[in-house]
Amino acid sequence: MKILIVSAKKLRRLLAEIINEKIQVLLKEVPMSQINSRNSAFEPVYLTTKQALSYLHISKPTLNKLRREGLVLGLHVSDNRVLYEKKQLDYYIKHHPADLNDK
Repeated sequence: MKILIVSAKKLRRLLAEIINEKIQVLLKEVPMSQINSRNSAFEPVYLTTKQALSYLHISKPTLNKLRREGLVLGLHVSDNRVLYEKKQLDYYIKHHPADLNDK
């Protein structure tokens, strides 16, 4: 058995990739109408890339960097469609406010 030492950054990225793969499988089983179904009392659970950019007030390259670093999880529901869980974006805002202020 080999012991592999990885940085925290790489570990976050690897975990994000594994979680993303599992969630993609689950999302393929759920119609898009259910993912973003709206009730006037509730906000959407998932945001498109454009909505996430607006919500975080950041550029697309910055969002892609956050995804690569495993700080924000993007859910690939098709080859060119990525959704972002709003609760996860809220968590990032709460725990990394300085990162957003610098962008």
